[in-house]
Amino acid sequence: MPASTGVLESLVAVAPGVHLALGGVAIVVGEAFIGKIDRRWLVSVGLLCTMMGLLFTLLLWEPAQVRSFRAFQGLATVDSLALFGGGVILLCAATTLISSVEHLRRFGLDRGEFYGLVLFAALGLWIMVATTNLFVVFLGLEVASIALYTLAGYYRTTDRSVEASLKYLLTGAFASSILLYGIALYYLGTGSVDLVTAGGNVAAAEVRPGVLPLALGLMLVGMGFKVAAVPFHMWAPDVYEGAPSTVTGFMATAVKAAGFCVILRILGTGFPQGLALATSALFWLATLTILVANVVAVVQRSVKRMMAYSSVAHAGYALLGIYALARGGEAGEAGTMAVIFYLPAYAVATLGAFTVISFLEEKEGRGLDFEDYAGLYRRYPGLALAMAIFLLSLGGIPPTAGFLAKYHVLGAVIGTGLEGGGLAPFLLAGVGILGSLIGLYYYLRVIVFMYMHEPRDDGRTFRLPGPGVSVAVFGTALLVLWLGLGPAVGFGADDVLRWARLAIPGG
Repeated sequence: MPASTGVLESLVAVAPGVHLALGGVAIVVGEAFIGKIDRRWLVSVGLLCTMMGLLFTLLLWEPAQVRSFRAFQGLATVDSLALFGGGVILLCAATTLISSVEHLRRFGLDRGEFYGLVLFAALGLWIMVATTNLFVVFLGLEVASIALYTLAGYYRTTDRSVEASLKYLLTGAFASSILLYGIALYYLGTGSVDLVTAGGNVAAAEVRPGVLPLALGLMLVGMGFKVAAVPFHMWAPDVYEGAPSTVTGFMATAVKAAGFCVILRILGTGFPQGLALATSALFWLATLTILVANVVAVVQRSVKRMMAYSSVAHAGYALLGIYALARGGEAGEAGTMAVIFYLPAYAVATLGAFTVISFLEEKEGRGLDFEDYAGLYRRYPGLALAMAIFLLSLGGIPPTAGFLAKYHVLGAVIGTGLEGGGLAPFLLAGVGILGSLIGLYYYLRVIVFMYMHEPRDDGRTFRLPGPGVSVAVFGTALLVLWLGLGPAVGFGADDVLRWARLAIPGG
């Protein structure tokens, strides 16, 4: 049982979330009452708050190796998983703020409420990962969702953006209702909505066993919508395509990070026994997600829509680790660690790719089909190189972070087969490898257009991106290489794997 804390220690424990809340309020109030103000100051406030949140996350990390904080009578649980997942969310928020300034200014939408909504969305997602209370999880989900519904339709004069917001609203409300019903049944079966307490009841068999399979199924369906796993993904391509590209990058990374952290808590803490009932469902969920998303991505003409299906496929790869967790044993623990490491490895590559897409939408003014990337290395050699790094990482090519992430999730699945026997883990690992091979086709296709096709307009000459885009793109590119190369050459990125192990719920 995590230790309880006093009021002062509780405030310190939730300091990252407090900074996000204060920053969001300061930006919205500043925009409303200060009048005409240089938006760069508002962005600076947002960045300062996210950086302070990251600083407190790092300061809290060492105590998290020893014990967990149970703050505010158990409503907040700040442990290693909360700090690791929260750090990924804060990093996604900071990158989104940096990369959005020039893009919004180009379309005349550079207003303070955008940056405030990003912080409120990050706050809701942070709340989701920083608690073991399922009602608080739901509260954080709704805080994040309301902000994201607005951000998805931020191009409110564009039909596609309005359609994206409406679809996200309808499917989000549907998924939230399913999740809430699952939480209610979980409470009925265990007598508590706190996963630690309820998990203890499950371990002691002090439950109504007939209710738990349905509760688990409904909660997995609800979270399946949020992480865009097949067949609950139908909203994702249209929403990702219609939303501003920087918002799409945030939704595809931060929302998935929070969703998978919640799934890890539900399975790792709330169901310490009896996870065998979830293995078959997770097997088919991962299989369908990987195969359907990759196959459909192959036939896309829009790079942004292709990246949307890529995001769905990567939810499937993360589900491989979830499947290993459900199988249990040492390999199950390795699967949990693999999922936790997968989150930052996937996030930095996807954020960087969507930042490049956003910049090109702004500068080129085109729909950005594959043909629009022809000869990109001539106009933007740095961006083309960074985009190639991101795509290779998403494809799982060494020495990038994506390769190491896929190596660990596939190794965990194979390990469960070696430990517990059965053909299913090996079949699932084969599906993961096949999906990665299919994905390489459409990732490499973009690179081929960038470097091996002549540009449509030869008159376009070399130019440099702005400072915000440069920091976001090249910073994430360095992180991709650092996470991939670090464990091999001793640059220190192997610490991330150690941190991922520490972040295992209950570990």
